[in-house]
Amino acid sequence: MSWFRFAVAIPSLNESFRKAIKRLRDWGVHGAEWDAVGDLAPDQLSQSGRRELRHLLQANNLQAAGVRVPMAKGLDQPEGLEARMDLVRRALELAYDVDSRIVVLDPGTLPEDPASPQYTALADVLHTLGRYGERVGSVLALETGATPPMVWKQLLERLQSGGLGISLDPATLVAHGYEPEEAVASLYEHLCYVQAREARRGSRQHPAQEVPLGHGHVDWVGLTNALRDAGYRGWLSLKRRPGLTAQRDLEEGLRFLRRLLGG
Repeated sequence: MSWFRFAVAIPSLNESFRKAIKRLRDWGVHGAEWDAVGDLAPDQLSQSGRRELRHLLQANNLQAAGVRVPMAKGLDQPEGLEARMDLVRRALELAYDVDSRIVVLDPGTLPEDPASPQYTALADVLHTLGRYGERVGSVLALETGATPPMVWKQLLERLQSGGLGISLDPATLVAHGYEPEEAVASLYEHLCYVQAREARRGSRQHPAQEVPLGHGHVDWVGLTNALRDAGYRGWLSLKRRPGLTAQRDLEEGLRFLRRLLGG
């Protein structure tokens, strides 16, 4: 049995939710990740709708892994901030109701200088949302990106909120020049979700590029060993940008991880 649980991000499949659920069942994965938009947005799912969603997952031997909140602007941008914060609050409630309890979010860029107004502003926003997550029983999983992992570590240690955690995205880390294993070493106490995504590092001639699992610069043996050493036993959620080969890439990526890890 694998140390980790495998999930797949449904938007990567570019098909209806119900059809994607059946595909994940046939692939034998453990969980589904989806975007809280459209019919699956918090405002669109009544309590009966949330119960039906749980039953649909259970009937297909799946669990809710992460609920993602895609936003055009991060929480570091002041314009329209209150509306975005309210959306995150409702998503935290939704995640609890569907037994995921994890909301995945790109929070925006955190400045490295704790004395900067932008740092203080984003810290205040995350503190508020973290407290709300604590109250409703869900965690806001902040995606790693351009911000150095050590900067996130310092902020989370400063806020000391059980409603905040880290969603580790090795593809984004590699694209920004960070080593995923080193990020695990820095952030292990705060890891609550891991994306199984792959990228090649960029150069002067070519930008960093997302690629299928096993075809980039992520050291999956080193990374998964680092996660084990850190005691992480949560989700590995496969995600691929929708496209002509996305379904094939995800299925092959799942085989790649199973060969590597078992399960």
